[in-house]
Amino acid sequence: MADDPATLTPPRSEAFDAVAGIRSGMEGFRRAWPILFVGGCIKGCTEGGATGNPGGATQLGDAGSGGAMPRWDWDPRTLGITAAVAVAVVVLIVVVVAAVYALRAWFIPGWLRVQEQVLRTGASDWSTLFSGADRFVPMLVWSLLRSFIGVGAVTLPAVPGLALAYWAYAHDQSAVGLFGVALSVLLAVPVGVYVGLGLVFGEYMVVFDQRSAVDALGESWAMARGKRLQIVVFGVTLWLARMIATFAGFCLLCVGSLVTSPIALAVHDYAWTRAFLLLTRPREETDAWLERA
Repeated sequence: MADDPATLTPPRSEAFDAVAGIRSGMEGFRRAWPILFVGGCIKGCTEGGATGNPGGATQLGDAGSGGAMPRWDWDPRTLGITAAVAVAVVVLIVVVVAAVYALRAWFIPGWLRVQEQVLRTGASDWSTLFSGADRFVPMLVWSLLRSFIGVGAVTLPAVPGLALAYWAYAHDQSAVGLFGVALSVLLAVPVGVYVGLGLVFGEYMVVFDQRSAVDALGESWAMARGKRLQIVVFGVTLWLARMIATFAGFCLLCVGSLVTSPIALAVHDYAWTRAFLLLTRPREETDAWLERA
């Protein structure tokens, strides 16, 4: 069991050394590459990201800039079919999102345990990768809690600016509307980043320290206190390294990304797990890991 994060001694410098973390991750991958590669592929399937539709924004802008909105004459049969399709799409999206959350909650505990095992011993096994059933419920609750907090941290600060933008749109005040949008971004981004940084260690506490989702929330927040700048630099450096490796794969006729992306993800996650363990485990224990790495 780890020490209380609120009373931890000052973090050792190696914890947030991104270069050392990447090197350690590459060494860990070399020692247990089949498991970490497959794990990286599975983890990548749970990390979806939707891209915006610039054309949609342009169309909305054109519709509101002048002239009456078009009037559509829908007959009852067409309207019913459209409503049914819309409901089906919404249900499908909900089912897919729920499935991804469930897959992630089941997989992440074993994924983190593999990284810890490789860091401790230099090897791992397939049974460890798929050993997350015992922490499925706490991890699922944590994932939902983190998502709700993240959405709230971004949405609530943006409300004043969005309200101003809506008022400006209704009164044809484009300059005020742009100011409202800019204000919402300026308020939402810093708050969202600050809150997000306080949650980065939660899933590790759920897995390694057997914490509940609520306990992990409080302890992760306490652990991040005074370290947010270090976490930002560490996280951005790892993210850039991951993006560079992924881009290099795309340069190889895109096929290479099927190899570089899982490897980069595995090294990225391994470095984060290493940082958490260096911060929370006894120095005499982690010194042996560093010597082996």
